[in-house]
Amino acid sequence: IETEYDRQSQAAHRPRLLLQYIQDRYLKPDIIVDITEYMDKKLESIKAFKTQFYNPDVDGLQTYISSPEFFETVVGRSREFGKSIGATFGEGFTSRKLLGVDNLFDLR
Repeated sequence: IETEYDRQSQAAHRPRLLLQYIQDRYLKPDIIVDITEYMDKKLESIKAFKTQFYNPDVDGLQTYISSPEFFETVVGRSREFGKSIGATFGEGFTSRKLLGVDNLFDLR
């Protein structure tokens, strides 16, 4: 597969790190990122797909994400992860390999 960026051919590359985002099932995170600064933007981005989510004025088949509790779950999970690292909101990820750091003082 060949790809281009700005009309220039791109060299093949592999990511240094692959993290899996924790969605709606509880998994113990391997790393948590402080998203306090971005939480409003995260919710705004999710709500951009408003036809997929709870709307009391629409009758239809209710799904997990169309339930009134869905956004409460998103916010609650973010609060739980955030609290565990001393932040207001956090986002958890798992990793299939051990994570390393160059400086322990970079960790919270």
